[in-house]
Amino acid sequence: MPRYGQSMTKHWTVPEKNGEFFSSFPISEAGDRIEENRSRLDLSSLSLGNMDGNSFRAHCREELVRLGCGVSGERQESINVQRIILSGHQPLLNHPGVWIKYFLLDRLALESNALAVNLEVDSNMAGPMAVPLPTRVDNLRIAREPLGTWTGEHALESLSVPSAGEWEDFTARARGHLASLPDKKILERMETLARIGSGIIEKDRGLSGFLARLRRGFEEPAKLGYLSLPLSHACGTRSFLRFFMMIAADAKRFASAYNSALEDYRKRHKLRYKANPFPDLRTGEGLCELPFWWIDEKGARHSVLSASTAKADSATGKFSLEFEGNGIWEVGRSATGEAVERLIQASVRIRPKALALTLFFRLFFCDLFLHGIGGGKYDETSDFIMREYFKVTPPHYLAASLTLYPELGISGLPDGEDERLQIRLREMKFKPEKFLDAIPDESKRREFMDILRVKNSLLGDSSVESRGKEFFRRIHEINETLYSFLEPARLETEQELAALRVREEEEKALRFREYPFFLFDPMRMAEIVKEC
Repeated sequence: MPRYGQSMTKHWTVPEKNGEFFSSFPISEAGDRIEENRSRLDLSSLSLGNMDGNSFRAHCREELVRLGCGVSGERQESINVQRIILSGHQPLLNHPGVWIKYFLLDRLALESNALAVNLEVDSNMAGPMAVPLPTRVDNLRIAREPLGTWTGEHALESLSVPSAGEWEDFTARARGHLASLPDKKILERMETLARIGSGIIEKDRGLSGFLARLRRGFEEPAKLGYLSLPLSHACGTRSFLRFFMMIAADAKRFASAYNSALEDYRKRHKLRYKANPFPDLRTGEGLCELPFWWIDEKGARHSVLSASTAKADSATGKFSLEFEGNGIWEVGRSATGEAVERLIQASVRIRPKALALTLFFRLFFCDLFLHGIGGGKYDETSDFIMREYFKVTPPHYLAASLTLYPELGISGLPDGEDERLQIRLREMKFKPEKFLDAIPDESKRREFMDILRVKNSLLGDSSVESRGKEFFRRIHEINETLYSFLEPARLETEQELAALRVREEEEKALRFREYPFFLFDPMRMAEIVKEC
């Protein structure tokens, strides 16, 4: 069942029910939003090198589509680039809430006569990868199996593909967990993934490329037609590096707009901590932090700073780029093109932080950006920067997500069962008269009734004098005595509650929404997108 977001992103929430799809506006309206974006985005006032913003956008689209065609093995002549829809995420073993975006990309592209592109965000940091899997020995639970042997935090693009032996070991362990489940189709999908991985593992040197190809192979039955574009490749283009140099040359003014956007977001969303949604760019003492990283040969990320030097406010002045831990470059404001070539020749890996990424691709590449809920929320800040710094009307973007659980052969708990048992235990103590039928022995029931009459007699005396401390002490004693008759019923209820606690642990595994995509049927995903 589709659920649509409200205009304020703070009201967007992850879908709660199995099969529930969220989108920030009805999917049927996407075509109109694309056309509105195309008609209202005017970048003519911007200047990047020797091009105005509109010319630069056209050049950027051509360069990146050509790159994506090369990565995906498509012929560029067969590609329609009049309209481009873009999404992006880390190329991991993602859950259906992320995976749904690839299917939605395909639908939107077909309906809008557009090109679908997925940005494989391989510049993000990745620690040891632990894949969550359902498993059942005595009870259902979540197991986490490692894929790969690296330690610490590294940019995905710098990590090596697992060896054939490591892949076989991972799939064997995963197979053991999934074989314990009643639905054998889940195990069959795991076998499909294992076969695809074994067939491509020698063809990729990098983990991110392997995982992207693994996902594409698993999606094959659905015939999704999007291009894959690794962010690391896109960041090596002259288009992206010109964007980087444009911001670096105007770092102080950009940092002011960037930090103002974050402060505005925090106020509207009532966030107390400066790290939410992202830390401010550092400024002061002539230095401005840029919204970019540089990645060293080991895959670690470092900040990039810009500092004005002589004639700082003049078009002929210079500024310096400081790559933390890797020296300082001096750049002439009128020679940023030369600096771009220098970056390419030196193989300096410049990568955007989150807001710089969406600013670049929304302004200079796509006609509609497809986010998840989290990305859609923080991209409000990109809209602010577009208005305040770039002086353009922000294009619409779409946010979408899905909650989907695998078929694990266990029924969910009835709603309110925990509360019902807790209330039952509490009422046994304070309203024991409600549980006369829980006393099976007839003689004990008569004794219980005799004591209950004393209680009712006391409660029936409404005189003021009778309602003092002695009254309440006596009622408490009677309730304690009546409660003792209910010992078997109390023990039975507590056992039910203990069993429920075990079931609740199973419920967490049953209703976990972050299982990897390969537990699910790609054709079912295609059907969900068709109906939303």
